[in-house]
Amino acid sequence: MKIGVIGHGKLGSLLLRRDGFFPLKCNLNKIDTIEKEVNSVQPDLIVNLAGISSVEECEKNYPKAIQVNVNGTSNLHKVFGDRVLTVSSDHVFNGKSCRNTEYSTLAPINNYGFTKVGAEAVSNIYDGKIIRLSRTVSIEDGDISDWLLRMYKGEQIHVSTFIYRNFIHRQFAVDGIEYFSLHYNGLPRIVHYAGLDNYSFYNFMLLVADEFGFDRQLVVQRKEDDPSYAPRPRNGGFRVKLAESLKFPMYSIVDTVSRLLKETM
Repeated sequence: MKIGVIGHGKLGSLLLRRDGFFPLKCNLNKIDTIEKEVNSVQPDLIVNLAGISSVEECEKNYPKAIQVNVNGTSNLHKVFGDRVLTVSSDHVFNGKSCRNTEYSTLAPINNYGFTKVGAEAVSNIYDGKIIRLSRTVSIEDGDISDWLLRMYKGEQIHVSTFIYRNFIHRQFAVDGIEYFSLHYNGLPRIVHYAGLDNYSFYNFMLLVADEFGFDRQLVVQRKEDDPSYAPRPRNGGFRVKLAESLKFPMYSIVDTVSRLLKETM
């Protein structure tokens, strides 16, 4: 099976290293460029990773976020039909619970989340499918790399105690996207995919400090929100029981933290 990938950022670039995945170089806001690429590559399935994923950028320029994240998804379906796997986010929920299932009510609290709800609605209209991710991590992430450097220097880091996610290493997240792509026909319309465990960012970084051999006393609790940040779901993440029952590759928090360390070797 030939699988096209639109969006070549952090996840897309990793996915394109896997066998059977090919880049589609087009502008989702220009239907003619989509048609040209689809006709050239002739994929059997498309993974839609394109869009504005920065929460802050979506807050600053909501019309642009709608144009890219929602209208772009619509244009892709108009050209290619139903065989599109769109990657969504736990930001479609309000963060009051970390036990949301694929059938829980959507209630975003920021513009990014609203654009993801819109993209999912488009996917539903065209009978596409959706994989929702929680926080994916890598030492290439600005916050993770900065904190690791600070701890290496013996400096304290201040990490939120109120943000919870099902953290998963980005390579593992790509495993899930790849699995969904290869088993697309037999899978349900929406699947939650993330780490097995729900941790606060603070407790996650304690585990990271332990794994890297840093003094965990350098990890200091931050109990208040930064008012300059756009709102984010606090109890993020969700239940991943469906993915587990469907035989997706599943990873614990220990797997993710160990993989972070391996990135430095």
